[in-house]
Amino acid sequence: MLHIHHIGENGKDCWPEQMLQHSTGAVDYLILYTGTWTRQANSSFILTFRPTLLEILNSEITLCERCPRLRRHSAEVAQLKRRAYRDQTYWGLPVPSFGDPAARVLILGLAPGAHGSNRTGRMFTGDRSGEILYKVLHKTGFASHPTSVSREDGLTLHDLYITAAAHCAPPATNPPPRNCATAAPTSSANWNSCPT
Repeated sequence: MLHIHHIGENGKDCWPEQMLQHSTGAVDYLILYTGTWTRQANSSFILTFRPTLLEILNSEITLCERCPRLRRHSAEVAQLKRRAYRDQTYWGLPVPSFGDPAARVLILGLAPGAHGSNRTGRMFTGDRSGEILYKVLHKTGFASHPTSVSREDGLTLHDLYITAAAHCAPPATNPPPRNCATAAPTSSANWNSCPT
């Protein structure tokens, strides 16, 4: 581990920074973790370690090629489209996880819907399950809005994070166990990156 010390504005030592090794199961990373707090105009802006890991993990998820059959299916559905959505651009890639990086509650779904999350690019968005879920999450204070229609609708989650066992839309909305096992490192990394 590499330790770096910084001198703060008042001339005293700040908390040390550390270079930590992290593995998401597919790739190993070295991440600079800082315990110092950057001050700006009498307020504290805190960049924590966990959001950085989740951002890396979500980037890794959208680029994942571990399940060629599911990637092919998601892309085919995005090209063929359902008649009701033919004027929309489908996401057609593995769907990243979504929510509050400092969440205490984790929702683990099975897999994205072919014309829901595979279309919108956000977990539980664009299908009937999402309509019900986000209405309940809003009533209980976890979601900023009672509906979720796209990645750009401004919805935020508070103290809750959503991920799935598989991140690509499977045929017949039922991924075989081997695909869930292939995606297990990302699910495990999502779980491990949430605070306890």
